[in-house]
Amino acid sequence: MRIAIIYPYLNSTGGVEKVVLQEIQELYGLGHELVIFAAEVHADVALPDDVRLCRVRALTFNPLLLLFSFLVNVHFQLKRWQPFDLYHYHTFCLFPPGKTLISFHSVHTAVLRALKSPWPERWIRKFYPIPIVLEYLTCKLFQNKKEFIAVSPKIARELQEFKIPPHKIHLLPNPLSFSPLIGKEREKARQKWRQKWKLEDKFAVGFVANRLTGKGFELVVQALQYLEGDFQVVVVGNLTSRAQRQFQALLKKEKTGRVQYVGCASNMKEIYPAFDVLISPSRYESFGLAVYEALASAVPCIISKHIGLLDLLCPEVIRDMVMVVEDSPKEIAKALQRAQTSFCGSENLPSRLLLSQETDLKSIMAEVARD
Repeated sequence: MRIAIIYPYLNSTGGVEKVVLQEIQELYGLGHELVIFAAEVHADVALPDDVRLCRVRALTFNPLLLLFSFLVNVHFQLKRWQPFDLYHYHTFCLFPPGKTLISFHSVHTAVLRALKSPWPERWIRKFYPIPIVLEYLTCKLFQNKKEFIAVSPKIARELQEFKIPPHKIHLLPNPLSFSPLIGKEREKARQKWRQKWKLEDKFAVGFVANRLTGKGFELVVQALQYLEGDFQVVVVGNLTSRAQRQFQALLKKEKTGRVQYVGCASNMKEIYPAFDVLISPSRYESFGLAVYEALASAVPCIISKHIGLLDLLCPEVIRDMVMVVEDSPKEIAKALQRAQTSFCGSENLPSRLLLSQETDLKSIMAEVARD
């Protein structure tokens, strides 16, 4: 099949971006002819030689303007190409140019309900209608030409609130973007990064994110005041300028030096083993790729009940490697104390992390193309 993959960004650090790159590799391996339409392509992205890249003009100085200008320009740019067998959007799509598959990595309307932002941010978000309108129109317009991918049962339920028929929603969990390290390689990576970050005798609490809003980071910082001992929170991610300001503001309240930001890392399979536990108390998480990657790397996790991955994990994984906590600094502190003694950091993972899935990317593509 000739497939157009449409998403504004191509890089190897963002969660959605990693999923898009993994999809490109998988579809290319299945023998499909691919053309990628993107606005911003980072230098670290390497596409297979036979995959064509079409750059779409967009206003890059503001994320919202970038999205809007990208959607307009890609609509007209696609008209200049021979029709594709399938158009796969990882962003909004109002007017499908043909058979169209749309991956929903989050549902903006549900995010607004979940984030308990302080005033006036809460009202600014409510009166910031463009993403909500684009999402609504994506779900409502030309449904006969569209099929939808939900990355978790949570997203599937939220999409059904838009009256999308269940048979048009395909469940496809995000894939791992790397093969986890095991044995001596894992231990070598663990020692390397713990020495670099001066964590040798400390209980390392990993926090992986590119932004802080809604991720519950402030709860983690507040939890430290209830903890004694050598806890060290290590923040990894490509924090936006706004997130870095939020980070610095929170550090002013945490004066013990038990939080450090180590920047962005492209080799996450080496980073996860350095953690004793990963924490993700998000107020909304459509899937939870960092949690999935950490568990695959044999790192136990403390998470909120709002993470979509919970519906997909095998019961034995939840029993042995996951603690679910309330949105409370005291509860998080108690969980961290338990983690010090309950989680042994063993590499003995269950035989599988996720419940068996009836569909995969190959079968979804074939089904959508056949309809």
